[in-house]
Amino acid sequence: MFQVWIGLFASLCLGYILEDLWCRALTKPFVLKYFADIPNDRSSHTGIIPRGGGAPFAFAILLGLGGTFMLGDVQLREALFLGCPFLAIGIVGILDDMKGLGALSRLIIQIIASVTLFLSYREAPNSILIALPLTSQTLIGIIWMIFSVATINFYNFSDGINGLVASSTVLVILSFFIFMGVTFERTFDVKWFILLLPVLGAIVAFLYHNVIRKRVFMGDVGSTTLGLLHVFLTLQLFDLMAGQASQLDLSEQFSLVNTVLCFAVLQASWFYIDCTAMLLAKISTGTSLSQPHRLHLYQRLSRLPGMSHTKTTLAVLAVQSLLLLAGTAWIRFVGLEGAYFITAILIACTLAVAYTHRQALLESKRI
Repeated sequence: MFQVWIGLFASLCLGYILEDLWCRALTKPFVLKYFADIPNDRSSHTGIIPRGGGAPFAFAILLGLGGTFMLGDVQLREALFLGCPFLAIGIVGILDDMKGLGALSRLIIQIIASVTLFLSYREAPNSILIALPLTSQTLIGIIWMIFSVATINFYNFSDGINGLVASSTVLVILSFFIFMGVTFERTFDVKWFILLLPVLGAIVAFLYHNVIRKRVFMGDVGSTTLGLLHVFLTLQLFDLMAGQASQLDLSEQFSLVNTVLCFAVLQASWFYIDCTAMLLAKISTGTSLSQPHRLHLYQRLSRLPGMSHTKTTLAVLAVQSLLLLAGTAWIRFVGLEGAYFITAILIACTLAVAYTHRQALLESKRI
């Protein structure tokens, strides 16, 4: 057991060291010229700061997958199925941070990555999808693709102030471990620690350079990778529930699907509510979906008197933690049907925030 702990600590340190070295390299002139983020009217910074600080996240996840493969927990085919989406998202993200890519090309890669992850789950030995009719599989696949692409982009949209997305991902990872331990009594599963500790170490190093030193930004490569990681962890919860789902009827299986998606939304509820509300507000006001702005809820909160990026991030984490604890406790107490009530609450919150976004958009047009 002592050797296991040493190995886990080493994987955490490896992720930290990789991120630390990369963030230091980004500040060097010969690297900075490719990743310089020059401030504009929508920026929350005034000086030239390098973006792309989240590039090692994808590499850290690939290291974790490699570790689980070496232990024999995953087969080579499964490791490739899971690793290729992160590699693709990472490459596209770093290119986007360096010279900018079109929205369509980014969307295509995100869809391909989402479909690849879905197919990896469908082909898993314990997958509940195999027993479902083709129409049901297709419906779940469409829901999954929408959820995946939305999650990746919502993480990207929410990366506007220091520390917000990175610290929220720490909450997602920790809640995954807690949910897995409470629900499946798998508190200490070496596979998941080996998989996630490298990226957790990288996130800690990034937070040091981003929040404390304030000298690097995550960039699209980091935010989209962490969004895909959230999607991946949601997929793993589906996989872990496969044994239970095989004993349920069709309606109960769909309730299980809703429960997992509900828990995934609760893990980063601020992102889902804020970004979905902004999309609804833009549609209702006839605003172009691609029009840039600084009207997200976290951006308006950070501009209030006495607020800062750190205070805003802590406020968002507090709200997300409370919603996550309350929602998860309700689902545990009521059962699968309890997730429908939580879903209704989340929809109501989204509509309320959409109203405030709509008013802010209309006001900005009048100005």
